[in-house]
Amino acid sequence: MKLIYLLTGVLICCCSFSNCDKEENFTCVEFKDEVATLDSDPIQATNYVNALLSPLFPYPTFEDPTGHEANLILFAEKLEQHCNVDVTIECYGCIETFPVQSHVLVKIDSAGVIVNRTLDIRTPADTVMTLQGIHQ
Repeated sequence: MKLIYLLTGVLICCCSFSNCDKEENFTCVEFKDEVATLDSDPIQATNYVNALLSPLFPYPTFEDPTGHEANLILFAEKLEQHCNVDVTIECYGCIETFPVQSHVLVKIDSAGVIVNRTLDIRTPADTVMTLQGIHQ
């Protein structure tokens, strides 16, 4: 009887983990589609990027007054790993808006064609970063 409970628990855990992977991959597919096509209302891409950015709070220092440089690097690494895309930080806090913005270049394979898109990331010093927009 204990063996049946153990096997049932293992089966439930395995199903839970595989569902998470499927949801994450599905989200990446939607992210890639919306970014590659420059969707006019990229809800899934925005939600996905903001979910990756949401736990990354700023830690300002003398060298990094905005406090997000390490966070932006971590975001780029996560996006690259999770969605299998090439990510390059073009600039950090270089767009002088309020708050400043950073540019992150994403290269996506869209049916054998490499598509380059720039993510504009709001980079405030007092809260988490968020996606501002997507463009060529």
